[in-house]
Amino acid sequence: MKKNFLLSLANQLLLIATPLLVTPYVARALTADGVGVYSFTESIVSIFAMFGLLGCYNYGVREVAACGGEVDRQLRLFWGLFRTIGLTMAAALFAYLVFAFGYGAYRTILLIQTLELLASWLDVSWYYNGREEFRFPLVRNIVIKLLYIPAVFLLIRSPDDVALFVFLRAFSAFIGGALLVLPIVRDTCRRRVAVGAMEFRRHLRGVIPFFLPVIAINVYTVLDKSMLGFIGRSEYGNGCYEQATRVIRVLMYVIYAFSMVMMPRISALFALGDTQAIRRKLKLAFGFVFVVTLPMIVGLIFIAPYFVPWFFGPRYDAVVVLLRILSPLLLIIGISNVIGIQYFQSVHKEHYVTWSVVAGAAVNLVLNLLLIPRYNAAGAAWASVAAESVVTGVQIWLFVKK
Repeated sequence: MKKNFLLSLANQLLLIATPLLVTPYVARALTADGVGVYSFTESIVSIFAMFGLLGCYNYGVREVAACGGEVDRQLRLFWGLFRTIGLTMAAALFAYLVFAFGYGAYRTILLIQTLELLASWLDVSWYYNGREEFRFPLVRNIVIKLLYIPAVFLLIRSPDDVALFVFLRAFSAFIGGALLVLPIVRDTCRRRVAVGAMEFRRHLRGVIPFFLPVIAINVYTVLDKSMLGFIGRSEYGNGCYEQATRVIRVLMYVIYAFSMVMMPRISALFALGDTQAIRRKLKLAFGFVFVVTLPMIVGLIFIAPYFVPWFFGPRYDAVVVLLRILSPLLLIIGISNVIGIQYFQSVHKEHYVTWSVVAGAAVNLVLNLLLIPRYNAAGAAWASVAAESVVTGVQIWLFVKK
């Protein structure tokens, strides 16, 4: 488990290193307005990808882990779920193309981001995480980033290069997804595994309980950017909000690295009925979250005024306030990650996650409608903190009660 955590952490640190290298340059080259255009269009793509993928990631991790290391069984499950999601993604792709051709403002960029939809289907990291196999995804990410980072510095020069920047991100994601699928094809052929029926209905019934919380979560992780674009109508505000949330996401990668290791392990322990071991893992996870996030929050609040102008450059002053508002999310989301993802979804209590995130989504939607027209990006930030607090509060209540 320590080895898997180190590999997972190395993978997440690579994801941290990329924005640390690229973001300061892109922020200056594209300016806040250019970043705002990218943020808005990517939020639209994410919504369609959400409906195409349903809840396949966490469902896939749990089901692969529950196979108990039987490789042939894991491969059959993979192909059944992969083909099922392929059908739902095809429907999402069709709807997205209709939207892209009908939305004239950023039609070219939206069409380029079709690659991101396909890349989200090809990103089968859930299969590797379910098998607790973290080495190959790490190598794959290193290769992709070594190609992507130099391309950004060589090709992105001005705000006119927004479409090219979007293409570089989408194309690198597409190639990265393809590299994940190829070894699975090779293993299937080498072991002569009979893939069998798609089991569409079975997998669809399985992913729907995971999909419901995904919808609600996206209300306050993706829809807020879309609402900033539609309601706030400020590319600058959207750009600053994107940069602030990106910093929070980067800091959360450490928590996500731990979660990627814990979820398949708890799923396997649950399949074995070892409740004592599950309690020990959860105690370890809670301690890890508090030790890691509390210093991050304090540090972020104090260094934001110095970090933002140095890292992002001029014209990003609003990011300082947004970072201070959003900083408690590190602890709030960290606790929610332990209870909701690592525990509830691993032990087949995903409906508890659904209840909590639906409550949070309702709070976020209402607050966005009330606060964005008056406070723009700061209103969206306060709405996100309030929503995540509701989610975590409901999950703590359900965890203690049950």
